[in-house]
Amino acid sequence: MNRVGGKSNPYLSNSGLETSVMGANSNMYAKWLVKGSMSMTSKDRSISSGMSCLRELCDRLIIQEGTFKKACEILKKVDDSEVARGQRLNVKCATILFMACRMTNNPKDIRDILRATNTTNKEISKCYKKMKPVLPGAFLS
Repeated sequence: MNRVGGKSNPYLSNSGLETSVMGANSNMYAKWLVKGSMSMTSKDRSISSGMSCLRELCDRLIIQEGTFKKACEILKKVDDSEVARGQRLNVKCATILFMACRMTNNPKDIRDILRATNTTNKEISKCYKKMKPVLPGAFLS
């Protein structure tokens, strides 16, 4: 068998290496997949959807790749600590992207991020207050 697909993702628990089987002997391998539980966990799905939201925002706002990577690191820390659990995805991603922009000295106005995500400053502030203990080096101004 050969693995075909995109590159691995270091932010996911299994590095994003999923297995799907197709072809003549797929029934035999399907049992193996169910036993091995090769599907994504809920935490991995959450991180994956957050990363795709961050990627979309970065493309929309023309943000550098380094800032995107920093935002992914912050997302991983926040999801692991579960401090922003229950927050809407676009609010969480907007807050994380704003913090990543500040940390990487990438000047991006909060109003641009608010317009791109249809969130309010109040929602971002509430989410930031929840995330602040996890990231002591991030400061909003």
